[in-house]
Amino acid sequence: MSSSAINQATAGNVKNKVLSVLITGPYGAGKKTIVRMTKYGEIADLLPTIGVDFEKITIDETPLLIWSIGGRSGHRATVTQYYRRMSAFIFVVDSNDHLSIGEARERLHQIVGDDRIEDKPILIFANK
Repeated sequence: MSSSAINQATAGNVKNKVLSVLITGPYGAGKKTIVRMTKYGEIADLLPTIGVDFEKITIDETPLLIWSIGGRSGHRATVTQYYRRMSAFIFVVDSNDHLSIGEARERLHQIVGDDRIEDKPILIFANK
C-alpha cells in the first residue's frame, strides 16, 4: 500500500487515529500476501484465510487495522456486515487468473453498489 493511497484514505481524519481497512477479493488473489509483505517486507508460506484475519500496520504514522476476509464463497456474506465500520477498502484481483476476472468484476460491482460504502475510498489492487 502506497503512502499516497493511505494519505487519500486518511484525508480529513485525525493523525494517529486507528483506521479500519477491509481487504477483500476472490479466493487466491493474494490478499494475505499483500498484507504480510506490507507489514514484514517478505512473503512466507501462507495458508488461505478462513473467516477474518486482523493485522495492525502503521504507514506514515497512521495506524491501520486491516480486516482480511477469506475469499471462499462461504465468507462472502460475512463481508457486508463490516462495511459501515471501515474507513477504506482494498479490492484485490489476480490479474493473471483470467477465469476469475468475471467473478471479481461481479463482486466489485456489488461492493461499489452497496449504500453502506458511501463515499469511502476503494483501492483496486491488480496482483501477480
